[in-house]
Amino acid sequence: MVSSETTSRIEPASLDEANAEILDLVAELSKESTRLASRLHPRSASHWADLVRVMNCYDSNLIEGHNTTPREIEQAIGGDWDRSEPRRNLRIEARAHIRCQRQIDALHGAGGLPEPTSLDFIVWLHRPFYEGTGEAMLTVRAGSRQLRMTPGVLRSHQEEDLTVGRHIPPSSTVVAEFIADFGARYTLSTITQRPE
Repeated sequence: MVSSETTSRIEPASLDEANAEILDLVAELSKESTRLASRLHPRSASHWADLVRVMNCYDSNLIEGHNTTPREIEQAIGGDWDRSEPRRNLRIEARAHIRCQRQIDALHGAGGLPEPTSLDFIVWLHRPFYEGTGEAMLTVRAGSRQLRMTPGVLRSHQEEDLTVGRHIPPSSTVVAEFIADFGARYTLSTITQRPE
């Protein structure tokens, strides 16, 4: 039996080895994507990028069990919603998601996107996502216990270990190890290398 506190808990999520056929398909997809992007008018490309961000946000929220609709996401982006309404935090989360995705896209467009699986990038991403969201979004509750998250800071103390709903996160003592393993396994340079 595998301990839940080992990095194997987040596996399998990629191939240990990619054969030439898979790598050729990845290269072809990348080439065709670049070709399509070069043929789009900049305003069309910007419109499509906004649409993809909304759909990514929608899908990501569903994975987390948050059923924010595309319309609610668009309203959150435009600030067109009642801040006292019951789904307020979902809209704040959606707006933060879109804001961070725009920052990532801008970094990529300027050629300055760091390795997206690195600890530094993950910590950086956590900071702007949660900054400005308010205390309600920074407070994690589990039964009678609660914890205030600090944007851009990893959990590192046992008292920060809370089970929320059905999600049992890794212990604070192994968070850094999990992220380091994630970074080592999923760095773009190792995924895209062709076997000799």
